[in-house]
Amino acid sequence: MIWEQELEDFVPSRIFDAHCHLISRAHVPPDMPGIDRLSEVHFSTLKNWAATVYPGRETHFLVLGKPSYGIQVVA
Repeated sequence: MIWEQELEDFVPSRIFDAHCHLISRAHVPPDMPGIDRLSEVHFSTLKNWAATVYPGRETHFLVLGKPSYGIQVVA
């Protein structure tokens, strides 16, 4: 596998993703253009994805909201 052959010794034990977006449809107006193309993604989904991509690594994230016109910033 490429992980064992190329990446396991190269990828550090702690990983920081400095830019990722999560979105909750609860904070987006229902009539916002493109709302039907947005997937609701939770932090647990992000952590599970990272555990799959970076097995055995400690992961941390700078999570930003999805910037969209009409989004409820305070929420």
